[in-house]
Amino acid sequence: RLCRAALGVAHEISGEDVTARLADAAAALPEGSAYLGGLRFDGAMDPAREWAGFGEGRFVLPRIELVTHGGETTLALHALPGHDTAESLRQSLADVRMDGTALGGSLDFPVARVDRPDRDGWHSAVTDALAAMERGEMEKVVLARRATYRFEEPLDPAALLARLTEAAPRAFHVLLSDGAGRRFLAATPERLVRVDAEAAWTEAVAGTRRRGDGPDARFFHDELAESEKDRREHAFVRDFISEALAPLTSVICVEPPVQIEAARVRHLKTPVRATLREGVTPLEVMTALHPTPAVGGTPTPAALGAIRQLEGFDRGLYAGPVGWVSRDAAEFAVGIRSGLLCGADLALYAGAGIVPGSVPEAEWHETEAKLGGFADALGLEG
Repeated sequence: RLCRAALGVAHEISGEDVTARLADAAAALPEGSAYLGGLRFDGAMDPAREWAGFGEGRFVLPRIELVTHGGETTLALHALPGHDTAESLRQSLADVRMDGTALGGSLDFPVARVDRPDRDGWHSAVTDALAAMERGEMEKVVLARRATYRFEEPLDPAALLARLTEAAPRAFHVLLSDGAGRRFLAATPERLVRVDAEAAWTEAVAGTRRRGDGPDARFFHDELAESEKDRREHAFVRDFISEALAPLTSVICVEPPVQIEAARVRHLKTPVRATLREGVTPLEVMTALHPTPAVGGTPTPAALGAIRQLEGFDRGLYAGPVGWVSRDAAEFAVGIRSGLLCGADLALYAGAGIVPGSVPEAEWHETEAKLGGFADALGLEG
């Protein structure tokens, strides 16, 4: 596993045209260096106030970075020619202080929870989406909910990340700052894409059931495997990925589907491997794949329009690409199982794929299970 822990900012890329500027900056990086950050789910929407600090996206070349990979740990200090001196770099290291605060301990119970949309609003949104499908306007849309927990005191983002890492050790763990006090954190099971030179790995993740325990686990496993509705939802994502990669690759290998388990739910996953054509960059692959029907829908323009109209809040980095990019490699996860921490407010996000045959109440329970699993990991539930 690869872990990148960053402190400080040597160079920042944010504002407009983030992807193009990031591509140019990454191409000029020395071997081993990378920009870390994330992009909005929907770059065509203006950010709401709580997401303004992340803008269209935010990536940083950290001042200090600790990289652990393959049992080896490297400490890197990034400098910009013409901006940094040997003395300023030494001072950066000298300024690092570890307070020694334990990351464990109990978490205060929230004093309030606000859901957007609420249950009635959710039923209305799903019903409207199904009506649009009956009219032939789209085949699938992923609608999301936001549950905001309020606490009496501000929360420690590092402690929350430690809880997520312990609760979901096989997930991609993410903690990003907007530089102004807000943090995006995630423990996502879904890779968007990994690129290393000419090789690329991605996966289709769609279709959900409860995880279950004991004998129930086999029941929910079989129910998901045999569900025509979930297989259809999964096929939208698998086929989209293959079609999106086709112009960029010389070889595509789609593996048989498997099931993966999260805290309270299980998903269908189809791994995909590909060989890229000469000259294709990591960010070109990422841009071609985002958003997949697993977080948006199909066809993409119609699904994005429905999301903007029906959800009633700004997704921000939720379901967007989060990760790192270097000169000839990159890894991006999909920012699901995620939340935005603003002082004493923690907003959690979860979505469900709506296709013909979806039932609003069943989709409510699916998103509640996803929110509940994430809240469990953070110690917010019971």
